[in-house]
Amino acid sequence: MRHVPELDALRGLAIIGVVLHHSPGLEQFSRLGPILGLSFAAVDLLLVVSGFLFTTVLLEHDTRDLRAYSCFLMRRALRIAPVYYVTLLIAVIVVVWQGSPPPWSALAHALVFMQNVPLYWAETAPVIEPFSPSWLVAAMVQFALIWPLLIGWLGRRAIVPLSVLLLVAGLASRADGYSFQLLLTRSDGLALGAILAVLAQSGALDRHRIRYALAFVVLGVLSVVVLFWLTPLALAIGARWPGLSASSLVIAAMLTCSSLAVASLTGLILCYEGHPVLRFLRARSLRALGLISLGIYLYHPIYFYILSTGVPIGRQTLSQTALVYAATLITANVSWKVLEEPFLEIKSGFAYRRTDAADETS
Repeated sequence: MRHVPELDALRGLAIIGVVLHHSPGLEQFSRLGPILGLSFAAVDLLLVVSGFLFTTVLLEHDTRDLRAYSCFLMRRALRIAPVYYVTLLIAVIVVVWQGSPPPWSALAHALVFMQNVPLYWAETAPVIEPFSPSWLVAAMVQFALIWPLLIGWLGRRAIVPLSVLLLVAGLASRADGYSFQLLLTRSDGLALGAILAVLAQSGALDRHRIRYALAFVVLGVLSVVVLFWLTPLALAIGARWPGLSASSLVIAAMLTCSSLAVASLTGLILCYEGHPVLRFLRARSLRALGLISLGIYLYHPIYFYILSTGVPIGRQTLSQTALVYAATLITANVSWKVLEEPFLEIKSGFAYRRTDAADETS
């Protein structure tokens, strides 16, 4: 698959947003309010990029073939499993060390990437607190298991209709009150990323660059405007009529707008990848953050949990928060070099056989 350096940078920016969103020590700084308020969109950006990359691989290789599907899953496993299971073990050790009983039920769910699945029928799910953000990794793994089967069964021409269906399903399930930590309720970003992959692979973004760029700008601006209009509306409805279903619908629509906004940004960048204007997205430091973004995502809540056991949330200082950032960055870098990179070298043993696109007519 052709490498797009700017996507590494987008993941780097997204992981910065995620860490800021999870930083209780920053809440006391009112000037950071707008930045922290927008940081929730970072998860949507990660989902859009993942949906784009997953679908691009599926468009380049016929996963109806069992070997290709197996290679796809093994390559995903080699990328995710090492750091995932190491951080899971560390989280369990930290929780038990703090005097809590072993979280056997939560551990059983997390071991098979199903920690968020009980939320389909229950209001809560067993959770290992310092590992709780891993629901996003679980959702991506579930998508990686299901999406190739759907595309292999229905054909590549079904990608766009299926993506539109996922957009509607995500909005409807959130409005109906389902948890925002489910694959179904957060399918918007993955679906939009899939649509971008179809446009990129078909060559449409190159042939009609200006047309699509203008469309992405208009869609992105409209999404942001509606998002900022919906935010105070959701707060007003929730304050005046607690529990009203309209509030859930508005919040559900806000997430859809967020996904559309970051997808528009991603699409615009894909239209002009390699352009001098985007040079800052090819900066080595930003791309390096994207490279270790999975480690940062999984390690930072463990450090914040350890900090919260000694310093209550709300009393954490900026210097303590900065210390967590530094520890996370160092740990993620060491993890990449010692743990993740060696496993990625094994991916060469699961190389795809090149599929002739002309043979795929479904």
